[in-house]
Amino acid sequence: MFYMEKTRWRLPLDGTIRKIALDSKDGDGLNQIEFSFRSDTHIRNGEGNNAYSRFDWSFEARIPGGGFIWNDSDYNFEAPETGYRESIRYDHPADQPREKWKRFQHGRYFVKFSDASHGRIRFRIDAGSDRRPLSMTSWLNLKPGSRNLASLKSDGSGFHGGNPDEE
Repeated sequence: MFYMEKTRWRLPLDGTIRKIALDSKDGDGLNQIEFSFRSDTHIRNGEGNNAYSRFDWSFEARIPGGGFIWNDSDYNFEAPETGYRESIRYDHPADQPREKWKRFQHGRYFVKFSDASHGRIRFRIDAGSDRRPLSMTSWLNLKPGSRNLASLKSDGSGFHGGNPDEE
């Protein structure tokens, strides 16, 4: 099991794809997720705008040959066999009604890669950040075909599945 503690990642604001692997601390590995992020957060600096001004933004994650499935609980440690979608996407246009527009998006998904390895991710995207908008914690079972995603804590004191209050 490869566990990556919450890490903040840089993403280009123009939609350029950034690949981040779950099997290495620096994000360079085989089990990659492709992230695409667009944010017009710079309009908040324009005349008449402020920190509460809405702006267009979108976020997409893709796993070619694999996919994502929503995880209902931080305490669910077995990945489903089927039902994965190759990509997930969130869109928040500035003209969306104020009660529906969000600056932050949280996600909690099981992931499956083309080599049949499984993982879990928990993330938060901050559309107003131009530095490191993606904050992500991940678990990856390096044994292809195994769907068990519980991991021992580094001190050996039990299983670590994540705490929703960490976000």
